[in-house]
Order: sequence, then structure tokens, then C-alpha cells
Amino acid sequence: MNDTPKELSTRYYVAEGSVWMLSAVLIISHYLGVAPDQAIPILNITPNNTQHFAVVVATLLISAVLYMFVEWKQSSRVARDSRWQCIRFSVSVFVAAVSFWLSHATVLKGTRFAEVSPGWYIGFIVIGFFIGTLVSELAFSALMIRSPQESRRLRLPRIPAATWAQFILWLPVTLLLVFAYYVLLHLAPPEIVLLACVLVLIPFLAVLFEGAASLFLACDEDGKRIPYAKRIAGLKEIHDWHDYECFLNDPRHVAAFAPIFSPKAL
Repeated sequence: MNDTPKELSTRYYVAEGSVWMLSAVLIISHYLGVAPDQAIPILNITPNNTQHFAVVVATLLISAVLYMFVEWKQSSRVARDSRWQCIRFSVSVFVAAVSFWLSHATVLKGTRFAEVSPGWYIGFIVIGFFIGTLVSELAFSALMIRSPQESRRLRLPRIPAATWAQFILWLPVTLLLVFAYYVLLHLAPPEIVLLACVLVLIPFLAVLFEGAASLFLACDEDGKRIPYAKRIAGLKEIHDWHDYECFLNDPRHVAAFAPIFSPKAL
């Protein structure tokens, strides 16, 4: 019997509801304004002015989005793979982004960032996310490279076919993204040049940390942590069989692998 939860955690739904509520409050306060004695939802405090109101609500919204993401990742994979759950998560993040976009002038009023389009922030965040994703993918592929002893024992090339494919495909794309980052940095308003580095670095490091956690903190079906060496060995075994299949499907390599699969070898 499969006891894996098919629904997201209760805390996720609380975070999701908070995101929608705070997004609505932020948009309403921007277009309709707020009464001087209007208390901030959840905190139930009344700021000195409307500017403080918008800043505090925006900060709460960012915290709610981050908390929703954490609860999303901690929920069961079965629940997260549901199309409906993916749609509602994406819609919630989109609503939060739209509320920031529409009210950024109110939130940042009186600062040098008030006149900067939110598109610049999103552009740097997206570039950081994709660079981190590709670097993480390339680093993972590099871990699959066999040692000289493994290569001789398995009679396989040191670099697996899948690793070659990843390097050929993603390395040029990664370089193009780095080039795009410098072009975007050159075109960006001078007010956000320093902030741009932070906006790229945060998603970049977040993706790398997530990749490292999948290797060092992975758990089996019983919830026990899988040692790093064992997990790498299991992943390398998958690449080994993939290479055997690739090479054996090519008639030019059958002779080279014949001794491995001979009756004496088995």
C-alpha cells in the first residue's frame, strides 16, 4: 500500500493563502490607497505612513513566497508532480510577481530604485537562475567521469557519452548566458549595477546548493540518508549501462565488447 501523500503539506496551503492575500493588499494599497489608521494584515500594526505600509507588506509577501517555495520542496514528489498543483504554484508565484511589478513605485518611493523598471530585476534573476542550473548540470556530469582504474575495469571510455553530450550542449549556452549577463549589466541603469550582482548571485547559489543537497542529503524509500559515495556509485552505474547500450548498438564497437559478455567472462 502506497502511503505517500498526494496533497501538499498544510503549511504550504497557509503560505499560498498568505501570498494571495498580501498580493491583493499590496495592489489595493497602490491603486486605492490606505486609510491612516489601517492596520497591516497578519501583524495587526498601524505604520506611521502609507510608505511604511507598502514596504512592510512587500517584505511580508517576499517572506511568504520564500516560505511557500520551501514547503513546496518539502512536500511529497507525488503531490508536486500533479499538474493541478504545479499550475496553482506557478499562478501564485505569478500573482506575487505581478503585484510587485504594479506597485514597485509605491514600495520604492523615495529611493533611487523607484524609477527603475522591475524588468531589470527579473532579467538578472532569470539569468542567475539559468546560469546556476547549467553550471550545476555540468558539475554533476563532471562527477560521472570515470577514474583510469574504472575505465580499464569496465572497458569504457573515461568520459561517459551522456557527459560528452551535456558538455557539448550546455557549455556554449552557459558562455552565452555569461555574455548576456555582461551585456545586460552594461545596458542597465547605473542605480542597480551593484544590486544586479546580488540578484544574479542569489539564484545561482540557491540552485547550486539544491544540487549539492540532492547528492549529500538524498534519502531512500525508508527515509534514511544515502551516503554520498553510494549515491555517486549508483548514478555512475546508470551511465555505465547507458554507455554499454550505446556502444553495443554501434557494430563497430561489438568486437571490443565481446570479451566482456563472453560465457567465460560471465
